[in-house]
Amino acid sequence: MSSIRAEHRIARRVTRERCETRARRLHLIDIENLAGGPGLAAEEYRRVWHVYRHFAVAARPGDQLVIAASGVTAKSAALALVGEPVQWRVRNGRDGADLALLDFADLDFVARRFGTLIVASGDHAFAGLAHAAGAAGLATRQILGRGRSSAELWRACHTHAKLRLGAGEALALAA
Repeated sequence: MSSIRAEHRIARRVTRERCETRARRLHLIDIENLAGGPGLAAEEYRRVWHVYRHFAVAARPGDQLVIAASGVTAKSAALALVGEPVQWRVRNGRDGADLALLDFADLDFVARRFGTLIVASGDHAFAGLAHAAGAAGLATRQILGRGRSSAELWRACHTHAKLRLGAGEALALAA
């Protein structure tokens, strides 16, 4: 009788842990892509982050937020986002932020620990990961800032949202 109870407790714990894992979301955020480029003022990165975090994708307990940028952008953006619960990845060079995020997001790791992959970028570099994550059973979501999405990444993601970064939002956030 006690072995049956023990098995039941283990099964219940594993199920609960799996449900909690599936509720977690991994946010891969290319801050330069969302904001419209590198080298912007810190206030612009703060504004983009505010719209992302509070209007587009409200972070939940258990979510992991990873932001990548070039060294120049990271200095400005990191100062603008002091105190925010994010991890930073910095890489210079062509597609440096993309490569830094892709190096972080090993598919096996992501599939074991998360239920949703959120790609905050329009860059084609994430299409393969988004497609593979979807095939592994994860929900995939794309968040766009300024600019457009690559067609391949758009097709690889299940859902899409676009940050509203126009002048009206700037006034609303300043108030």
